[in-house]
Amino acid sequence: MNKRKKKILGISMGIVGLGLVSLLAYDVLIKPAEASNNPNKKSENKSKTPKQSTQNVVTTTTSTQSGQVTPISYETTNVDDQSEIASQPESTSQPEPQPQPTQNRSLKNQILQKMNSLGDNRILMLGDSQVGRTLSRAAQQAFVSGLGAQLYSWYFEGTTPKKIINKHIGENTSEGQVLKNALMQKFPIVFIQLGDNGITGSTECLNLLNYINSFYPSNQLPLIVWSGPFPLCLPNNVSTSYVKAEPCSPSDFRCITNYQERKKNVDSGYIYQATSSIPNAKFISPYHIAPFNVQNARCFTSDGVHILQDAATSYLENILGVEPT
Repeated sequence: MNKRKKKILGISMGIVGLGLVSLLAYDVLIKPAEASNNPNKKSENKSKTPKQSTQNVVTTTTSTQSGQVTPISYETTNVDDQSEIASQPESTSQPEPQPQPTQNRSLKNQILQKMNSLGDNRILMLGDSQVGRTLSRAAQQAFVSGLGAQLYSWYFEGTTPKKIINKHIGENTSEGQVLKNALMQKFPIVFIQLGDNGITGSTECLNLLNYINSFYPSNQLPLIVWSGPFPLCLPNNVSTSYVKAEPCSPSDFRCITNYQERKKNVDSGYIYQATSSIPNAKFISPYHIAPFNVQNARCFTSDGVHILQDAATSYLENILGVEPT
């Protein structure tokens, strides 16, 4: 009888033990699965970062001394090991950009840097009647006195980029030969003033830029600055042989309203398209520079097109402080 009780007791204790093991297994294996399926419960092993590895490019800006904005880019680190991410504490702040030195990218600084790097202070100014009438004299004050430069000029009344390439260079005129000889001297700075006699497209501007660059080694290209057409202004609002005052027919090439729009947006746009595709070329629009961007200012031309001497001098001095595009 006692042996039978002991045997039954042993079987019972075995059953109880098996039950405890089962409960323990349930507690260890089943409950975590329930927790992961329950959206209201947080898993302690849940990763706090995305599972995919990505490369993020963050862009910020810094103001330059000249008032322009320069983009600065930096990259976050790629991490492929998800287990490493889970083991690291979560970061709640964005990575800080590395300090970047600000640079004065004004035209004056760019000209001086180019001249200093080559040990050459010469500037070639080429253009149309604006150069011949006022800009070459204005450059004596702005470039020669202001920058310590040596100034050389080439100009031809009524010329355009297309006429320079097709006529002066293509037909080897005396003026074209003078320009060739000048470019063979490899001026470090080439200042172009063209656009007031019209532009047919960006191609003619691009052809001129490429022609200039063809005289230089690829590692010593000049800094080319192209100043676009000047705004129109009629003294006393009276028509001249160049520009007609309102009211005038929109179909008339010289009607001031359409003429102004064409010079400001179409012709200037062609030049900008060309300079944007040439790394060593920069563009400046007089429409955005004083004294031409000052509202209600006195008329700055003698005949609607050709700018006055004081306006030319003020313009060249003012562009030295801006960053060309």
